[in-house]
Amino acid sequence: EFRGLTLDGGTWSASTVPMADRSSNGSFGRPYFLAVDGDNRPVVVADTAEGVAVLRGDGGAWTRLEPLQTLPSDAQLSLHTPNLLAAAWDSEDGRVRFLAGDWLFEVEGDAIATAHALDTGISLADRVSFTDCLFDSTGPLAGEAACYAWQSDAEDEVFLIALDCTAEPCTWEEVPGVGLGTRDPGGSSNSLRRVFLHLEDGTPLLVRPVGPAEGDATYTLLASTPDEDRVLIEENVYFAGAAERPSGGYAALGATYSNRLLLVIVDSDGAQREVDLGRVTASSQADPLPLVIEATPDGEVAHAFLAKSANALLHVRVDLTTDEVSRETIGL
Repeated sequence: EFRGLTLDGGTWSASTVPMADRSSNGSFGRPYFLAVDGDNRPVVVADTAEGVAVLRGDGGAWTRLEPLQTLPSDAQLSLHTPNLLAAAWDSEDGRVRFLAGDWLFEVEGDAIATAHALDTGISLADRVSFTDCLFDSTGPLAGEAACYAWQSDAEDEVFLIALDCTAEPCTWEEVPGVGLGTRDPGGSSNSLRRVFLHLEDGTPLLVRPVGPAEGDATYTLLASTPDEDRVLIEENVYFAGAAERPSGGYAALGATYSNRLLLVIVDSDGAQREVDLGRVTASSQADPLPLVIEATPDGEVAHAFLAKSANALLHVRVDLTTDEVSRETIGL
């Protein structure tokens, strides 16, 4: 079963989300995304064996949202094709949007109401598979993605592309002169081991485990911006997560092969510190590790959610002002 969890008045409640088989046939794309609409209702956009499923929660009940029949036939075909979902996000205008195939879709009201055609751009067509790109929105109809030159004849690299929908069709174009390093030599080829996001000032950030150098046995956790590569954790990192901080800077989470959970906090001035969050069973975690930074009246709080067992989650809460750590178990 696909389960939804809701926090209300300090109590977590679980509900079953009526989703079909969400297997993605070995794709490294993310199997689902969680967003929130303008009425503060959760929306799950998922890649299933039947194509893209969009489900909305409302008071514990979940409703599947269908496309309007007025959508172009090619757009409707993309919705019914598995392994095309690339990204989903919520926007300040209250709409949930997602990328699937050559279309950008908008959820409005009780339906998938709008589809914008995408033009991949001549320079990108031969070397970009968008399900292998990590997208992060910079506005309702815009954003950037970190992509890996898997199919390029040139030296492996991580490069940025930008989505522009000021005119239709929307276009993808490479951001000239901006890269995020090499394609993680020696590391996993699974794009889910990486996290791409933008900081409060718009700086693109890529966080991922990087394979060991020759003669070394450890995977370091590396953060890359267009200006620098920063080692966050030197210990053998297996899973990773990252999130921007409302005050500037970011935080990153690493689960190691020795089952330690480490939080690295980077301030807007570049200062860096590490908080040991104890031990977890690293082999049972999901990619990437979920991490959220919440602004509070007293500062910021980090929330991490990890697998504890087949029917329970571990919620780790860290006060970034005091570095105080607390844990709770949430039943599924």
